[in-house]
Amino acid sequence: MAGGTVAAMATPAAASSAPGAAGLGAATSSASQADWDWNWPWPDKEKRKVGRNHLVTIPGEDRFTPFGLTIRAGDSVTWRNEDTDNHTVVTDDAFTTTDNLGVNHLILGTDDNNGKPGLFTLTFRKPGNFVYYCRFHSHLDQFNQPVAPGPDGGIQDASGNFGTPMMGVITVLPAGRSAN
Repeated sequence: MAGGTVAAMATPAAASSAPGAAGLGAATSSASQADWDWNWPWPDKEKRKVGRNHLVTIPGEDRFTPFGLTIRAGDSVTWRNEDTDNHTVVTDDAFTTTDNLGVNHLILGTDDNNGKPGLFTLTFRKPGNFVYYCRFHSHLDQFNQPVAPGPDGGIQDASGNFGTPMMGVITVLPAGRSAN
């Protein structure tokens, strides 16, 4: 190394065989930080990323859109109620395996929110399933399954039959690259 330069990853001087080595940081390099490869895989690189925010819309009818959503741990979901009626997000704790148990949140409709859509956001930190329903337009049967109608009704066909209950499912995958 006499008269030369050290490679981009400088060796601590204490580990060098050069005479007069003075300890850590004494080595020199002709490479600048701009030459270093900062994109190498850091052990916790994925954990440092900020999670994405996903949107579930409640349109002007009694349903969540999309019904099913796949996200990654660390991501958030925002429910946006564009309906004039109020709705809720209530966990079906018998089937929910993520970290958000016991949720029972009212999302105001535009009639009760000065013409603006109501919003509600949850962050998911644990992989699993988040099964939820609107307590106004669904109820749980004896098997903890959301069924229609709820105490405030639901969507009916021309024959007066209630269809699918107002519910949704979020699948939370382990943290990593984006799910969608």
